Amino acid sequence: DQKPLRSQLYLLDPNGFVLQQLTYAPKDVEFEFVETALWSNDGKKIAYSAAGQSESENGLWIINENGTEKKRLSDGGVTVAWSPDDSRIFYFDENSSLYSIKVDGTDKVQLSTEFTRNEDVFSFSPDGKNLIFSNVNSDGVSIFLADSTGKNVKVLEKFPGSLIFKPSWSPKGDKIAFTQNEDLYTINTDGSEKSLIASTITDYEWHPSGDFISFVSSGSVFATSPDGSTKIKLAEDGRLLEGWSPDGSRLLVSNEPTDLSIIKLGGYEDPLSIDFLTPAKGESWELRVRCMSEPVADALITLNGKEIGLTNSSGFLNYSCPDAGRHMVNASKTGYRSTNRVLIVEGNSSTSSVTPVGSEPSSDSGKETPSRPASQTPGFRGITLVLLLLCFIRRRISL
Repeated sequence: DQKPLRSQLYLLDPNGFVLQQLTYAPKDVEFEFVETALWSNDGKKIAYSAAGQSESENGLWIINENGTEKKRLSDGGVTVAWSPDDSRIFYFDENSSLYSIKVDGTDKVQLSTEFTRNEDVFSFSPDGKNLIFSNVNSDGVSIFLADSTGKNVKVLEKFPGSLIFKPSWSPKGDKIAFTQNEDLYTINTDGSEKSLIASTITDYEWHPSGDFISFVSSGSVFATSPDGSTKIKLAEDGRLLEGWSPDGSRLLVSNEPTDLSIIKLGGYEDPLSIDFLTPAKGESWELRVRCMSEPVADALITLNGKEIGLTNSSGFLNYSCPDAGRHMVNASKTGYRSTNRVLIVEGNSSTSSVTPVGSEPSSDSGKETPSRPASQTPGFRGITLVLLLLCFIRRRISL
């Protein structure tokens, strides 16, 4: 017999272990799918859409991270994004029209009445007060401006007979970038001063600083100033840009469907990470320090501010299990950005268990970000490349 096909929502830990199943399909239903799921910005709720044979489970839903307080917001729809303040959810209906709705299911607002592109459709301003989105109609494509609720919609720019993709706000809030017929443009937020930045591109991403835009053209990766006056090549090979790291030090680039490269900009310190491994018998425990998946030797480890040793050539250090309670472990080394990891220890020395709760920035982490003139981003003129081959299922494959 054919087994029922039920794709449901699960909560996993960082290592991929299932912590909890959040959604369930009725036992008598053969086909039921969770299609999309998005975390709220505060990490406390999840918005997801479900479709299948169960009318009671289909539609747009929100649920707490622990699986409680499940609430249906609409009978159908595909989740697009949360508003910056997590008060609203934006989604598409079955006709690809764009809507927003409050998380309590009230104040439903229709932003577009005709076909709206499902990918990279809109972007919020950095202050969260406004958004832009593209919409296809009989006259072509237009870029619209609205407030953060999706109301007070007005046309920002019309593009008759053109294909418009991926309108996105500069992190500085002063420019909007988009592609028109495979060419990259920027305009001011009032629709004025349209400027051609680059021709025949396949993808682009704003740098988190807003000082430049990275883009792919003719199979190579480039960076350009927002006005297009300065351009440099970052890498010879590139297919799609998967995004910048939050600090702007690295750009993740896909070359093949399962191969990724990391472009590292100069002027940034490499971040350390701490892993706590399965303990040995007795009071001996083991941790490992790495940077970009590579072991880091001679990293200084402190426990609650007290030095406990240096990592070996493989990045490992054995240490004695601390007393029960909450503890702070720090790893540091010259030339690297130090990191903290919080531990919660339960039990005594012979039966203790350690639970890492996450990483926290070092107390002096704000001082470790390279200083720079306001008009120049570190590494824009001096770029080094670090290529790391990563093989895993990419979140998107098509151009």
